[in-house]
Amino acid sequence: MSMDNLLKQAQEMKEKQQRELSATLAVGESEGGTVTATMNGHKHLRSIEIDSSAIDPENLGGLQQLVMSAINQATDEMESILVSKFGPSSGIPEIL
Repeated sequence: MSMDNLLKQAQEMKEKQQRELSATLAVGESEGGTVTATMNGHKHLRSIEIDSSAIDPENLGGLQQLVMSAINQATDEMESILVSKFGPSSGIPEIL
């Protein structure tokens, strides 16, 4: 196999991996599910859903904690998914 073919194959593998990471989703919820965070395999936050019952103008700190908790849980879940898919190198092997 020529070097050009190897490089082309590596590039195709990387592109496939990038598509797979974009399609992989992890969801984290705060206590009681009042805040839900969804993250993709690139660890980009895709959505935040906040139940109106979590919004209390007198306690914005509580809402901030719920949001952080949901995001942290989604991040932890994504780490687990990435390790199971790509191994313990913290998820994503570098190609090229």
